[in-house]
Amino acid sequence: YDLWDVKASIHAWQVFCQYQFRDTDELRRQVWIQMSEKIDHAVLTFLSERPLELADRRRSLAGDDR
Repeated sequence: YDLWDVKASIHAWQVFCQYQFRDTDELRRQVWIQMSEKIDHAVLTFLSERPLELADRRRSLAGDDR
């Protein structure tokens, strides 16, 4: 018994992508980016001890994070 069934998870991912009409690699990349942003947001919110809004991110990306 494997704790993590790799073949089953691969098939589940392929079926999910088919239902979403998405390329498996592209969707994987988008999920990775979104999860990375969520983790970054959680860490920065914790370390800065203040809520960070999307507007803060936009200002920072624009170079207006004074």
